[in-house]
Amino acid sequence: MLDEKVDRLQTILEIDDSALASTLLDDSGWDIELAVENYFNSQASSTENTENSNTSATPSRLPISPSIAHVGLGSGRSAQPGSFIWTIWRGILWLAIKILRLPLWLYSFLFNQSVSFTPPEPVPQEEAHSLLLSSIDEAVNSREPSSSSTAVARTTQRQRTHVIPSLYLGTHSNALRDVKNNAQFGIIAFIDSSTTSDDFKYHTLAEEKFNKLVNEHDCLVWVGDISTNRDAYDVAISKGIRIFPRVEVHSMQALPTSRNALVSVPTMSHLGSISGKDSLGEDFRNLLSSRYLNRVSPYLRRLRNEKYERQRATYIKEAADRAENERMQRDAENVLKKREESARSAKAAEDIAQQREKERNEKANNEVILREYRNWLKSTIPGDSGYGWKPVAEFLSQSLPHVKFILPHAPSQPVTLNGGMSMPSWFDLTSLTLEGTDDEDGLLKSSSELNKLITAEVDNGIPSDRIVIGGFSQGSALSYLIGLSSERKLAGTVALSGWLPMRNKIKSMLGPHHQLLPIFQAHGSDDPVVNPKYAELTNEYIKSLGFKTVDSDKPTNGGISFNKYDGIGHGACQEELADLEIWLKKVIP
Repeated sequence: MLDEKVDRLQTILEIDDSALASTLLDDSGWDIELAVENYFNSQASSTENTENSNTSATPSRLPISPSIAHVGLGSGRSAQPGSFIWTIWRGILWLAIKILRLPLWLYSFLFNQSVSFTPPEPVPQEEAHSLLLSSIDEAVNSREPSSSSTAVARTTQRQRTHVIPSLYLGTHSNALRDVKNNAQFGIIAFIDSSTTSDDFKYHTLAEEKFNKLVNEHDCLVWVGDISTNRDAYDVAISKGIRIFPRVEVHSMQALPTSRNALVSVPTMSHLGSISGKDSLGEDFRNLLSSRYLNRVSPYLRRLRNEKYERQRATYIKEAADRAENERMQRDAENVLKKREESARSAKAAEDIAQQREKERNEKANNEVILREYRNWLKSTIPGDSGYGWKPVAEFLSQSLPHVKFILPHAPSQPVTLNGGMSMPSWFDLTSLTLEGTDDEDGLLKSSSELNKLITAEVDNGIPSDRIVIGGFSQGSALSYLIGLSSERKLAGTVALSGWLPMRNKIKSMLGPHHQLLPIFQAHGSDDPVVNPKYAELTNEYIKSLGFKTVDSDKPTNGGISFNKYDGIGHGACQEELADLEIWLKKVIP
């Protein structure tokens, strides 16, 4: 392709010197139109300087205006006084436009009429980036190759794989900053809405080999469309870019310092620029690879490795510092924890000593009552009379002096389970299993007799909601029946080592206040007479009536507290009566 441009320029200028044509193209960024313009400008200047001299008719190489391509690394750009003054003049006008806040298109109108006079509306970088990607996709997928791109396509002669590189999302200044900070090779491209820019999208950005080259050398690629990106538009005007696409390459270089020419430091440098059709296809990739990447990539890799090692050393030091701080923090916490544990241990020892002293005093004060109570526990058996519970009543009266205890005697009657022999019993028992038949007549008769006791107390001025009905074993069964079926609102029901009788009829017998009844249920885990399983079934059945489970120290209306005592048979224990004492204090304070 380069040879074709040389031949074309020779044809246009009608010169035979291919070396001169190659030099003109090289100095003009391989832009044929610019090379022709520079050639005739140089010819006019040469004619004025040599009109009285006898020179050869063959055009010699004359001073050429500064190149817009290959500036920097490996290029021999010439400096001309006229171009220097012109650059200063443009800079002064640019500064005046910025200070006076004049529209930037004025600068474009004065120096760069190839750029659109009307700048694009400012939009967020994300939106500008999205518009750019859409235009690239459209150029790649929906556009037939133009005549110029067809020539490039013929030179490649390969199957295309369209993969767009990861383009930098951000402003032009941020891209250059990251190129410097991350020691990357920066490819900065300015495009417009021209056909050549579409060719650049298709034959450069979407080329598989270009993408591979970019990925291999970890390049940062920034593309700004001046027709949609205000930032790219402003930068293009400030640079005086006339030909699109325009590709600039930037990289860190080791340059000598101003103080010591023998000492070099990493310095951000503009290595060169490629404009127009020279930024298309394989020639551009070869130029990018051979002229720039192969020369700066080793240095950039070294800079990145040095940066990585510095970051790694910093990370290791920070990790070590964190570990040391955490160790010191743990040591301090352990010391504080040991002090707190010592204080808690001392406080616990003091509390234990006080509790033991309190227990010794209570034991001395209640020695007689406890002796009678222990003797009663050993002698408690089914069928006992009301006298058997007198020690319990006396014990509870110590903390409930305002409570009157009534201990009725069960009548003596034949009991089937006892071989038909008479014994104190509230009702007949045929068996102690769930399959046994309840003595409904006996239950209702005894229930009626006990309700008479309640009526007598009410007649004596005791409110029914200050009366608790309770019992043990058979008495527990009667207490359930009376408490749930009573027409009065009772203070509560106590059921010790018993069960709920008449389960098939109890729902039809429920009194109007049954859901407001607090129930204290207690049972020994080793009861050989009334299976503990019956107590659990009773508890589940009562809860199905709308009762909820509560703690014995927090009785509520419609609440049942179920207390189990390990190792206890068909009897009561000290812990059980202590819980009952607390419960009674709550329901009849």
